[in-house]
Amino acid sequence: MDLYSIIQAAFLKGYLETTLDWVLGIPNVCLKDMISFVRTTDPDNFLNYGITNSQMALRTLALILNTFYESENDVIEAMRSRIACPLYTIGLHLTFCKHGSKGGDKSIPMSF
Repeated sequence: MDLYSIIQAAFLKGYLETTLDWVLGIPNVCLKDMISFVRTTDPDNFLNYGITNSQMALRTLALILNTFYESENDVIEAMRSRIACPLYTIGLHLTFCKHGSKGGDKSIPMSF
């Protein structure tokens, strides 16, 4: 079953407990555990977001994730095995903002 079909079934038939066994590094994750923009019934929303961000990730010099390696090491290692650039974890975004540059340095763009 493809992602769009799973999402549509989840909304129409209440299958948010559907297990997604193809998510790298996260065995037995359920659809209800995914962030809300993934649970759309419009395939173009998710598809366009995925295509745009995947293309940007292939051209980047490094990826910075707002998470902790210790809490998501399986996912991070799965991502590292699929990308060519270095991948760094910096913890929570809000913590980084509190200690970041006060001069408004925009040299590191953030994608949410």
